[in-house]
Parts: sequence; structure tokens; C-alpha cells
Amino acid sequence: MAITPDRCKKTVLIGDGFHSKRCSKKAVRDGFCTIHHPDTIKSRHAIRQAEFDKKSNARRRAWQLQGAASDMLAALKELLCWFGPGSAASNGCKCDTLEEAKEQAAAAIAKAEGRQE
Repeated sequence: MAITPDRCKKTVLIGDGFHSKRCSKKAVRDGFCTIHHPDTIKSRHAIRQAEFDKKSNARRRAWQLQGAASDMLAALKELLCWFGPGSAASNGCKCDTLEEAKEQAAAAIAKAEGRQE
């Protein structure tokens, strides 16, 4: 096929993935079609990257919360032990003082929020 200036100048792979040919679309801007123009490719890449980053951040946050879940449960049980019915000793509290239970809860909250204290 002869090179014609009105066709896109991008070379694309054909069916077998080994051979290539020139894109058959009409050149609209700078010798490229609307699909293969570098600006279009950059904008498509930026959109895909933004979607990937969004999903990646959501996954990272889920892992972070999952890692903090056991600490949060232990802290809540300890606080319930201190504030539940009966005395702390009869409820089997692991912390010796209420301040220790509060510190354990604060550390669990910090871990869930992604900041280590």
C-alpha cells in the first residue's frame, strides 16, 4: 500500500501480532487519526491511571482497616470490661488501669487511621 498523506501515519499490528501495516483511518490532525494522535493517547492513559489510583487507594485503605480490626476489637472489649456492669477485676480486664485501656484504644484508632503512635 502506498503511503498517502491523508491516512494516519501510525503503524499497527495486524491479526497474527507479528506483521504490521499502516492505520487505515483518515488523518485528522498532525498526520494522525483521532485514535492514534499522541494527545488522545495521553488523555486515555491519564484516565486509566486515575481509575487505577482510585481502586488502588481503596484497596490500600481496606487492607489498612482489616489490619487494625483485631486491635480495635481488643480495645473495645477492654473498654467494655471497664465500663460494663460489675468491677473491672470481676470482668477479667487485661489492663491494670483505665488509662492503659484508653491508651490501647487510642493506639488502635491511630492504626486504623494510618498513623502509628
